[in-house]
Amino acid sequence: MLTATPALATPFTPSAPGDITAVHLELLAKEAINEMMALAAGVRSIENPKDLPEELRWAYDGPGLLFMNHRLDGSTVPQYRPDKPTKTREGAKKPTKYYLPKNSGSSPYIHPSQRHLIGNARKVCIVEGTKGCLGCISAADDANRLNDVLFIGVAGVTGGRGNGTFHADWMDLIMPGAEVTVFFDADLQKNLAVYEAAALLQQNLTDVCDASVVKFARIPVSGDAGASDWLGTLPVRTGEFRFSKLMGLADKATSKLGRRPAAKAKARNSVGGGPRSPGPGSDRQHLSRRPRRRGDQ
Repeated sequence: MLTATPALATPFTPSAPGDITAVHLELLAKEAINEMMALAAGVRSIENPKDLPEELRWAYDGPGLLFMNHRLDGSTVPQYRPDKPTKTREGAKKPTKYYLPKNSGSSPYIHPSQRHLIGNARKVCIVEGTKGCLGCISAADDANRLNDVLFIGVAGVTGGRGNGTFHADWMDLIMPGAEVTVFFDADLQKNLAVYEAAALLQQNLTDVCDASVVKFARIPVSGDAGASDWLGTLPVRTGEFRFSKLMGLADKATSKLGRRPAAKAKARNSVGGGPRSPGPGSDRQHLSRRPRRRGDQ
């Protein structure tokens, strides 16, 4: 099992400015993602295939954004989002929105600004989607509350899981007794695949990671919109405003999943080791129950 990363010796400072076009900065802003948090995470614009990492050039589908998912062990996994997707994988009805490298595996990820909270956070929010997580992190940054809540991103509802088992990183990310709130996209009550993934996540975080409670927030949007879509609709009245509204949803969250959807819906399409459909050969590991510590009751 990996050990938690030690607390940072100095306050977090963002990386040097990267290359994000004005058009893409506007797109990110519409989903409540601020420039500093995007640059610190390694987000950059893609104009041609050579701008993509070699392991993702096969997926090029026009200009877009490249996101970097930061894993617990310090490695990064690039994720490409074309602006106007046109390619459709075999059997899919809609063009692929996101690409991950083939066989990249599926694991939870964190923003570099919060590494010091790994395994030490009493409050944790798990957010579906790369943009969704960046939007929540940006809200915390705008409110100067990055130290209050650890945000963990998953590429899709099956992020960090495959073949019914969870990635071992969860054991280090979630401290015993943590209060966990999950922000899945709005189709939780309508999509059986999402509902089942939520139930399994809740069971693992409670029984294996010893979280005190695992709740699910209801994001007030329709379809399969997520946290950043909703945050982007809120006005920027003060630096605290969006973060306070996000935490308001967390306060109202419940551990009850509600009625099980009747009909099974297909998982959202992705290519590579992508969202909701991890590719073959991922670095999955079975989690056993956390050993009890001396003195535990």
